Amino acid sequence: MTRLCILGLTAVVLAAGPAFAFDGPAGLPKGPAPAERSCLIDGRVTLSGTIQDMMLGSGGWSAGVIARDNDCEGLTDPSTGFTALFGDGKPPPSCEHGSRFWASGTARSGFHPEFFLQVEAIKCE
Repeated sequence: MTRLCILGLTAVVLAAGPAFAFDGPAGLPKGPAPAERSCLIDGRVTLSGTIQDMMLGSGGWSAGVIARDNDCEGLTDPSTGFTALFGDGKPPPSCEHGSRFWASGTARSGFHPEFFLQVEAIKCE
């Protein structure tokens, strides 16, 4: 019975012709999105965004951030905007969960995460 209904519906759609053709979702851009430039390992990167998590360790710190204004592919997860930051010493006291930040440093590769920013300068508010 189900097979007959599907065949019948298919015949009706085909008979209706191009008036009922589906061109895809309306309002979506056509064609590929502009490509970001690939991050070069050891290349200079500047990021801004919001700190989600900050951890202090022996001799350094790490932060999980949601980054904006990042124009290099691979450093930031495209689906979440998440980026990992690592720094030496202690971060400024104003760098905590929810703080806006501006950081510059060097793109590095690692095991987990695959890419991260080795921070050389950071400012938070």
